[in-house]
Amino acid sequence: MNTMRIADLVFELDQVALEASIQDGWLVWSLSIAATPQDVHGELWRPRAYSESLIEIEGVKLTVWNEAFEHELCWTDGFNEKARRPNASLFVFEHTEIYRSTLKIKAEPTGAFEITWRAKCDVFFDPYQNNLDLEINASGMWEGVVVGSRGEKISADEASQRLKTHIKEGLFEFCPALDEHEHPFMRLIRPGEDA
Repeated sequence: MNTMRIADLVFELDQVALEASIQDGWLVWSLSIAATPQDVHGELWRPRAYSESLIEIEGVKLTVWNEAFEHELCWTDGFNEKARRPNASLFVFEHTEIYRSTLKIKAEPTGAFEITWRAKCDVFFDPYQNNLDLEINASGMWEGVVVGSRGEKISADEASQRLKTHIKEGLFEFCPALDEHEHPFMRLIRPGEDA
């Protein structure tokens, strides 16, 4: 079941997104997990746990999607000094760092993935203050890779070239940016599906 637990509060999830984009030649992974809104002591909570750049956490190399894989990412401090940003954050009423964290990602070539995340977090809302247990169990479907800037006009060949150093060729279909609000995208073709 897709759930997020903060201390003794359990939330159902309504958004689980594992996303990839090619930025300056790097394949950068991000994660966003949001809960369904819930009343907690008269306040509406909709917690969201996220990491905008998993590749910057030491030792992370999520670079292939042509076979099943499992990665475990661990960090102690909430802030990554080298990247000059939080490793991951939690938003309830303000953005706070997620620390003492173990994040496991298990994925299949079909795009199906599972997340298991155990960590500590701060909320600063009585009686929920700091050093709270955070536990997330989630699953979802990965869709593909952003291969360019918003509105960038590139060819299918150029998109394939950007992608091929990171992910096995032949598993993706090019989706060009149709206007200035969209990113050029390489959509994952699932086994048994035609492009």
